[in-house]
Amino acid sequence: MRVARHQLRPSKRADSVGARPVVRAPPAPTASVLDVGADALGPRGIEALLTAAALVRKSEGPEGHEPLVGPHQAGQVRVVWARASAEVRRELTALLSSLVGPGAAVARALLLRAVAVRARSLIDEARVPSALEVLRRFAARLANTSADQLRRRATVLDLDSRHNTSAFDPQQLWATRGTVVDVRRVDTHADNDGLFQRFTGACGAATLQMILAEADPVIAFALHDVGLTSDATDDAIADFQRAVLDEYGGGKALGRTESYLRSRIHNALGRMVRDGELKRAACVALRDALAGAAPVRGLAALALERVRARWGFPSDEEVARLCRVALPTADQGISVAALTTLVNERHGACIGVRYAAREFARGHAWRHVDAVAAALRQGIDVPFGCSEPPHWMLLTAVKGRRPHRHLLVSDPDGGRTTWVHERSLVRGTFLDEQLHLARPGDRPYVDCFLVPERT
Repeated sequence: MRVARHQLRPSKRADSVGARPVVRAPPAPTASVLDVGADALGPRGIEALLTAAALVRKSEGPEGHEPLVGPHQAGQVRVVWARASAEVRRELTALLSSLVGPGAAVARALLLRAVAVRARSLIDEARVPSALEVLRRFAARLANTSADQLRRRATVLDLDSRHNTSAFDPQQLWATRGTVVDVRRVDTHADNDGLFQRFTGACGAATLQMILAEADPVIAFALHDVGLTSDATDDAIADFQRAVLDEYGGGKALGRTESYLRSRIHNALGRMVRDGELKRAACVALRDALAGAAPVRGLAALALERVRARWGFPSDEEVARLCRVALPTADQGISVAALTTLVNERHGACIGVRYAAREFARGHAWRHVDAVAAALRQGIDVPFGCSEPPHWMLLTAVKGRRPHRHLLVSDPDGGRTTWVHERSLVRGTFLDEQLHLARPGDRPYVDCFLVPERT
């Protein structure tokens, strides 16, 4: 199980040491490349597109210097052009040619990335029609859209810490110890606007969602349509995370907002019993009712009325949210074996990579950093696990040279993305010093990488 529990706030400084110079994308390929009539792009034409796409950054922010189309994705596109039928190549050429205007360079890079993740389908005659239909619809969404908007929707990570795009800070939901009055405030920080786990034990499930969305921009766009930074536990993003927990986490999906509300009510009832304002029987009745075990009436309704009179909550909407489903008393995450199975057997075709889990004892993460960095430079993301606290996160980029490399860490606990020095990653100190995930008494460390074994 890998579940983080904490109440502290994250570091808000993105480390830019060792960053590469910004390389602007060249103009979109000219008509001599794309205006080929009814013909498909030849080898020179697709190489010209891939060269241009390799210079299109994921974002203009300090966390987005990686190309939208890395070496791994470019290799998959070449496979399509080498093995797909002439009809498929003509269709793809037409879709690429249709993307014009100010955002054309980004749009074409995203379409090539979507082609890369569907390489197997585009060379399999039985799967070609459905793959092409998805690409047609995606190309239509890309058309006539600004480069900034395309970049923002093509990732579920916060790759631009210069701009605050969400007023919600999911980390505040961990402030439950002794809390009665709502401590949540409008979030003014700019580095925590990415996808986050909707359930207390869903760090592994959310990390899997991140991998899928980063592999396939079609998925990333769809998740933005749902609402990337909502705390809902009944939308499509939450449904995916719950399904993973139901299958691999013992069915213990405890919503983070629901957990926060339940703790506040528990704390309020405890104080009212202590002060003689409520009898214990009334408190038990209300707790049972809010757990979905009984209707909110009789003693439960009396307790609810008195809690509202003293503390001003819970609202009818909050009560309905707590009663919507039966909430477990404890949570449970997913194991190394479960996440490895999910990324390989369930979603391997989408991700396009097969991973092997490398587990190790405290102090041995350094043995694997070179392999991790090599994968990241190819454009292949690397999930990794930590102990003290048990937690899953994702690595998506690397910059600089050993022993002063920085790796880009995305944390599903708070929707944050930040650069971490390899020394801090190896020692595990970033978990406390940068992400503030450690609990009192913890000695945090990285204990597992899921490293690509073949592509």
